[in-house]
Amino acid sequence: MKNFIARLVNYQKKGKVLFWLVLLLVIIVTTWGPGGIPMRCIDVQRDMPILDNPGILPSGATSGSPHFSYTHSSGTDCYSPFNSEFWKPTEGEIMFQSISHLMQMAIGGIDKSTIIHPSYAADYSDNLILMGASHNVFVGKVIKQIGTGNLAGSPTTQYAIEVTSNIKGSLVGVVIVTQLAGYRDGVFYLTDEDSKLLQSNSTYLFATRYNSEDNTYTLNSHPNASKMISSDATLDVESLKSLADKDIKVKALEAAYPKEKLLDADIYHNNTRNDFQSLPVAEKTAARSRADEAKVSLEAASKDAQ
Repeated sequence: MKNFIARLVNYQKKGKVLFWLVLLLVIIVTTWGPGGIPMRCIDVQRDMPILDNPGILPSGATSGSPHFSYTHSSGTDCYSPFNSEFWKPTEGEIMFQSISHLMQMAIGGIDKSTIIHPSYAADYSDNLILMGASHNVFVGKVIKQIGTGNLAGSPTTQYAIEVTSNIKGSLVGVVIVTQLAGYRDGVFYLTDEDSKLLQSNSTYLFATRYNSEDNTYTLNSHPNASKMISSDATLDVESLKSLADKDIKVKALEAAYPKEKLLDADIYHNNTRNDFQSLPVAEKTAARSRADEAKVSLEAASKDAQ
């Protein structure tokens, strides 16, 4: 009997991966049937599916919408706005991620980091498009991390940010910024290889979208949408403003603001917050003046670099 048990344990060790693969297959077949895992995008406000077939954008959205897309194992594309107004994961997606997590544990542990690899529906490396897709663009100092959350099935991290200066919009005081990155079960989820969590007492440039549901600002996860201005915690507000005013990236976005390219989906949903053309005359004049000064600075910096 002891020999039989020993052989059984040895077999189980050798067949560990196969055992879990078979178990996964059984769970999928018995839970969802032959049709596959039913993952869909859901309109949170109306609790209705907005995407039933791969490649179909939500109603009113176009390829220039403020959504990023990614593909599940089921082959279904979901399009998620930065502020999650029109999207939430379905039970099928949550279950799928749980099973994937279990599988990773079964075959020898979980990587310390996981890259989400979002596929953006618009070219946010273009400053004109980035400015048009953003509701508020500003420089601010990270006071501290204040919480964590979940968006599109992936962890998020929230921070209290003290606004230093504005490029688009007129924020003052402390605002809450949500970063699409964070930890879950000891795993760091990030959107690209160079992603890092925001550092307390450091100052950054943020291109964000406003979420009216909880009065927060979601940071666009594209690499062009943020930049560290300073990691010096001892600098006062005026010193930080001076640094930001000399920063090439800040100048580039200031120059782009008057010619920003609004997204079709934002126009359709009347969601073009702080767009240049809607500014009062005095604010528009001031923004145009800053843009002209920024262009001069950029030209001078370009000549110095040659």
